Amino acid sequence: MAKRHIYRALPVIGISSIVALLSIYFLSPLSTQKMIEFSGNKAVDQQLLYEKSRIKEEDYTLTTFLHKSVYEQNMKTASPWIKEVHMHYQFPVTFKVNVVEHKVVAYYVTGEDHYPVLENGEVVETVTPASELPSSYISLKFSDRELVRQFVQEMKSISSSITDKIVSVDLTPSKVTKDLVTITMKNDNKILVPVSQITRKLPYYKAISKQLDDDSTIDMEAGVFSYSEQSIADAKEQAEKEKAESTEKQEEHSEEASQEQNQEQKPEGENSSGNE
Repeated sequence: MAKRHIYRALPVIGISSIVALLSIYFLSPLSTQKMIEFSGNKAVDQQLLYEKSRIKEEDYTLTTFLHKSVYEQNMKTASPWIKEVHMHYQFPVTFKVNVVEHKVVAYYVTGEDHYPVLENGEVVETVTPASELPSSYISLKFSDRELVRQFVQEMKSISSSITDKIVSVDLTPSKVTKDLVTITMKNDNKILVPVSQITRKLPYYKAISKQLDDDSTIDMEAGVFSYSEQSIADAKEQAEKEKAESTEKQEEHSEEASQEQNQEQKPEGENSSGNE
């Protein structure tokens, strides 16, 4: 009989014990102890991440665990550098925060200042010191943010065998193509291509470049044409020569016309004076 009462009392005792232990835990300093460990962040300071997370020292460890998705989202908005944030709980009081940052695909260059252009098309508004610039990178020479984003998006599918050889990209619009850019390669080749057609046309460069000398131009604005800088220079020289010859002929023609006009305007008396 006594055993039966004991068995009946066990659930109540067990629940009461758990409640008592939880009460003691939540009333003790241990319940709010948290250790936040960051990894993966290079461009973003961990103090900024912690502040943006809005985790408070007085927050319970348990509630921090239950709301970790909210803290992840808060930290993700801390900087344009941040691509992903993953927060993991490790018993008893440690939270490991793994940060994935966007890669730098180019640098927007204005004067001596270089601003990182990230893989999502965003331009970071903080100048990168010259000492921290990589040995090789793509320089973007235009500031239209929407066009920068479009350029980055178009370049995503381009092989590294091409992108690794790009030195700079300048906006050089024509009368019919407002988004025309000039891409300068390491061998001084230049590619004229609309930003909106980079994904479709730029892959042709790999095959075309094998048939050209260095310092050539590949025009992809309408079709795909190539010509060397020497041929451009020769064409300019020929054009200047023809222009000079044309100017000389015009001057000769003008002089002849002027002489004829003077003859026509000569007074009649002058012509008949010899007969008198």
